[in-house]
Amino acid sequence: MNIEIMQLAISILRDVEANQLPFRTEAWFIDGNNASDCTTAACAAGWLCRDPRMQKLGLKIAQNGDISYPEFDTSVGFSAMAKLLKIQSSDSEYLFYRSSYSAAQVTAGMIADRMEQMINNYNKEA
Repeated sequence: MNIEIMQLAISILRDVEANQLPFRTEAWFIDGNNASDCTTAACAAGWLCRDPRMQKLGLKIAQNGDISYPEFDTSVGFSAMAKLLKIQSSDSEYLFYRSSYSAAQVTAGMIADRMEQMINNYNKEA
């Protein structure tokens, strides 16, 4: 796990929630690269893709026709997020896949909380 990048992601998501920025969990993005329409717990990934610090690390928004998704290195979607954070694909889905949350409304803070728990568990194992 890359704890430094995970902590940066947590900070970005806390800012999204504190500033009440649009956050929905239906898809990676809506309407291509329109920042006001960022989406998912997959929106968490959408907001991370838009952050210049993450972009500097190589995370970007890829597009194939009308479909947009996160890309890092040669990976896309959940695999891209796993590669960026240096976590297992199943952990990436646990963080970013809408159906891994039981709450009716998933918030950026909920995803940040899961990331913090993953860091805590990782530190206990180390």
